[in-house]
Amino acid sequence: MSFQLNLAINPADLQTLIDEGQQIVLVKSTLLQTSLAWLCLPPSSNNCIQWDENYYIYAQMERVEIGTQIRMDYQSAVVPGLHNFRSFGSFFPGPNNNPQPNSYSIANQYIQQPYITVGLAQPVRLNGSLAMVNPMLAYVVFPNNTITFRTVNQVTIFVSNTITTSQLISNEISANALSIDFTTAPETNIVYDPVKGGFVLAGL
Repeated sequence: MSFQLNLAINPADLQTLIDEGQQIVLVKSTLLQTSLAWLCLPPSSNNCIQWDENYYIYAQMERVEIGTQIRMDYQSAVVPGLHNFRSFGSFFPGPNNNPQPNSYSIANQYIQQPYITVGLAQPVRLNGSLAMVNPMLAYVVFPNNTITFRTVNQVTIFVSNTITTSQLISNEISANALSIDFTTAPETNIVYDPVKGGFVLAGL
């Protein structure tokens, strides 16, 4: 299934955002205590953001903390189910007996490190450009442990001048953020509201 988010900003507000060095930040909702800036883009009068329900898993050696930018040392396109990580650069499918939809598990079988950082990534297209595979969540996993991620079609959008793409951030996101559920409506139009200091649904 494909999804699309259309953003509009009027000229006066656009210039204000540019002068203040603001970026538009998109976060894919998760059930974890932290989030990742899935996509950051400079403000413009119109932007079209598109994505499909295709996912990647990734791993990197370093532990991540708030403010860290994910590098995704190794990544692989996946389907729902269990995936074993045995050595860097090597993901192996596990026994996937009736996996739950939208559920992705990563088992850390790499014992040479005290931990690895793993997560899900999702390709995203901006204004028809080639898709960028950007991380959408991250979690530290110790050897012989398994983490399960469940995806939801919800996006949170806000403006910030301190966040960059793939940066780990706290779930204490701006009070002016707008959360959009794409479960029932695969396309949504939003506009920037200078009174709110953030985006609102178009036509409201």
